[in-house]
Amino acid sequence: MLLHALTALNYLEATSAGYRLPPVSAAFLSKVSPHYVGAYLLHNTRESWLPWAQLSDGVRRGEPARQSVHGDQPDAEFFSQLVESLHTLSAAAASVAARALDDRARHQPCAVLDVGAGSAVWSLALARQNPQTRVTVVDLPGVVETVTRRFVAREGLSERFAFWPGDLQQIDFGESAFDVIVLGHICHGEGAERTQELLHRAFRALRPGGQILIAEFVPDDDRNGPLMPLLFALHMLVLTDRGDTFTLGEFTEWLTTAGFVDIGTIAAPAPSPLIVATKR
Repeated sequence: MLLHALTALNYLEATSAGYRLPPVSAAFLSKVSPHYVGAYLLHNTRESWLPWAQLSDGVRRGEPARQSVHGDQPDAEFFSQLVESLHTLSAAAASVAARALDDRARHQPCAVLDVGAGSAVWSLALARQNPQTRVTVVDLPGVVETVTRRFVAREGLSERFAFWPGDLQQIDFGESAFDVIVLGHICHGEGAERTQELLHRAFRALRPGGQILIAEFVPDDDRNGPLMPLLFALHMLVLTDRGDTFTLGEFTEWLTTAGFVDIGTIAAPAPSPLIVATKR
């Protein structure tokens, strides 16, 4: 019964000898594939099934039915599992971003701050692109110790990375210390107010001419599409107490208020274009 259903869903193909994986399933649902995304699907099934089942209550109350995974005590175990499973999904977009940023910097020495780094997928791409890049990563202690260090060590780049374990809302990023700051899928969980505070702190921490890179689910300004960012906003409703997705217009306003100029986007294989801005 299961094999028949999976075949009808195009996850399997029936053959005279039995069943086999079609190309898409072989690429993304086989653990031996470098593009495996099954871990992300399993994480969402385990962590999101029950909260989504209580969507009606969440809409009525305007808050998650379960305890927020963010808040004053973020759920380190939740994020450790999540960020590891997200690595493959962000790798291609991270490579595109690294090439675009390095083209502007022309392979000069570069100090990068990766905020909420997770598996460090974004800053690892920058480090691979430019051997003169040095990276500082910020994330919860449980995430840094169980995920970030392992992914960095796997690529033999530990000597070029510094690790700041702690709450990204409490760590002092410093002043005029970095050339690039990365917010890789961080803002949607922080919410509007905290995101604006984060952008001001990032501006202070960048050197003149430095750039901020933001990867996010970005709906159209009228919020009539695209589908994925709008569904992800609901995902934030059922899992967090202040999370949401934000439009390019909102990001532009917030970045401008923080002092950034030359706000634009980078087309990438991601749910939405990447956002980049400069500190003059």
